[in-house]
Amino acid sequence: MSYRTESGSDRSRLARTCSGIAFTIVFCTIFFGSEKIDERRHAEEIHTTSAMDQFRLNANQAISNETVEARPGKTLCLVRDYNTLGHGAA
Repeated sequence: MSYRTESGSDRSRLARTCSGIAFTIVFCTIFFGSEKIDERRHAEEIHTTSAMDQFRLNANQAISNETVEARPGKTLCLVRDYNTLGHGAA
């Protein structure tokens, strides 16, 4: 009793195997190529958009109310992107 199914000749099996390998190679080439292009595009955007800090106001290591000339009694809060502070507006 044989559990082997007859799905075609050896030649058709070889053709399906080669087709699958070719498809995998083409798919991986397209995928990795698009990832590389997207990585380059993202690296360029970081330097041209507000994704990176555009300037540094104070080069001192220690920041206090006096060094940034804040009024007494105020709290300093470090913020990466001031455009996202809508929740703090009253």
